[in-house]
Amino acid sequence: MSDQCTQVIHKQEGGQDIVKIYDASGIDTLTGTWPVNAERTPLESAVDALWSGYFEVQDRRHLFGKYPVAVVSNVSGAVDQFVKEFEGEESA
Repeated sequence: MSDQCTQVIHKQEGGQDIVKIYDASGIDTLTGTWPVNAERTPLESAVDALWSGYFEVQDRRHLFGKYPVAVVSNVSGAVDQFVKEFEGEESA
């Protein structure tokens, strides 16, 4: 079993949501930066950013391959909330 995965790494810094996507070999492939959504809490904005990164990977499966996707955030609770929402989507 391979330990390789595509990584969606998020951080909030200086009022910005920053998402970096690394392919299975660890190469920084895509980076997105935009202001934290002022109409949402920092946690909600972080979860939205993780979803954005996840969907970028899905839209570019031809580039990333069919590796599992790992998500990471420096915002407390963001990954747990993302997983909860993801699991809700999977069961729908």
